[in-house]
Amino acid sequence: MSHDIPPEDLLIQAVRLKSISSIQQLMQLNVDINCEGLFGSTPLKAAVTDNDMAMIELLIAYGADVNYHSSSIIDAHPTALIQAAAYDTVEAAETLLQYHAEVDMRQNNSGKTPLMFAAEKNALATAKLLIKAGADLEAKSYYGGSYKMSALTLAAIGGARDVVELLLAHNVNTKLLKKTKRDIPKDMLKWLKTEGVL
Repeated sequence: MSHDIPPEDLLIQAVRLKSISSIQQLMQLNVDINCEGLFGSTPLKAAVTDNDMAMIELLIAYGADVNYHSSSIIDAHPTALIQAAAYDTVEAAETLLQYHAEVDMRQNNSGKTPLMFAAEKNALATAKLLIKAGADLEAKSYYGGSYKMSALTLAAIGGARDVVELLLAHNVNTKLLKKTKRDIPKDMLKWLKTEGVL
């Protein structure tokens, strides 16, 4: 093992390379399994990004916290479940939820939930999974202290029609759509009007 690279980054690198022996060595050296590398990355989030179930299970067995929240204010995806939603790694999300990941844990800066990230990406399977797990369909993110975005508005703004249809089928509140009409793409706006939503 290199002495020039911090052990935290070595552990994250070992996860990405699927090097079980390196992970075992680093665990014997008492490297924190929830350590943060550059920009708030963690070993568990690296495995989630790769949708690597075996690695996720191994890290959890070593004590990885499925609800670990990155301390980095610039980390766009501070939890493993947010990472799974943002990357649409549905199997990883399912595994995290089986280990009791908090379905509505929010991002630091915006207050976005995993469902909001899935909605933005039109990650239909992940959105369905999060809803089944009890995600708050009416949660609102905060920007500058004012609450104004929901999974529905983020999906509409992102042109994520599949997720918009899913959320509408769950009778979510549509009032915020009126406030964000100017940000919704024209084809989505037209479809929402045709459907009688706006």
